[in-house]
Amino acid sequence: MISAQKITDIDLYHHYPKKQTVPIRKLINGAPVSSINPATLRNPDCLEEYVNLGEKMRAEEEGMTV
Repeated sequence: MISAQKITDIDLYHHYPKKQTVPIRKLINGAPVSSINPATLRNPDCLEEYVNLGEKMRAEEEGMTV
């Protein structure tokens, strides 16, 4: 199981939190960074952290299924 991890520079409590959570959810589920509009995020440079987190989560999930 993945431990709690702080990922920086995403303002989830912005005026429109849905704008922040939808792209992050896409990345965690395997969408490429190129599918995200960087204008919707305060710091799009941190998106790679979410890509890495999603890869790690999916790898752990695959290891759990028998």
